[in-house]
Amino acid sequence: MMMLTDTLAGGIALTAAGIFQFTPLKSACLSQCRASVRFLTERRRPGTSSAFLMGIERGTYCLACFWFRMVLLFVGGIMNLYRIVGLAAFFGVEKLAPWRTASRGSPVPR
Repeated sequence: MMMLTDTLAGGIALTAAGIFQFTPLKSACLSQCRASVRFLTERRRPGTSSAFLMGIERGTYCLACFWFRMVLLFVGGIMNLYRIVGLAAFFGVEKLAPWRTASRGSPVPR
């Protein structure tokens, strides 16, 4: 099984993913990723190619939120179903739950 948990690379990946969790870049990307309706109303463009570009832009925000933790799949083992389901559940809760922002105490706009 492909696992990096007992290596220096695994330790670095876990530490980096934990630190990235609290960066302003992560918060900015997550606020964009959570606001699906706002994204569609503010950036709507007519045409098929424009819709494709909107999808690329939207996907980039969400990928920026979660790409580092995808590395954790390799650290924890890519064939371990329990870890994959656990990470997927954590991603889903983080993206969909109405968290409060630390600065204003108000819910993040959806």
